[in-house]
Amino acid sequence: MSNLAQKIELWTGNHAQMLSLTTQEMNRLVAAREPILTNWEHDLEVIRGSESAMAFTGADA
Repeated sequence: MSNLAQKIELWTGNHAQMLSLTTQEMNRLVAAREPILTNWEHDLEVIRGSESAMAFTGADA
């Protein structure tokens, strides 16, 4: 994934951060109402996986 992040930065000039979370890890973040979820709702681009995973039921909008 770091190679993809480097390519994105070269293409766009913007820093990219890659994350890979299991369903269990994502559920823990939602249950804990982690503040980062609010940022992800606005800024995250899903490259691989389900877009529906981004429908956080516990995040503040």
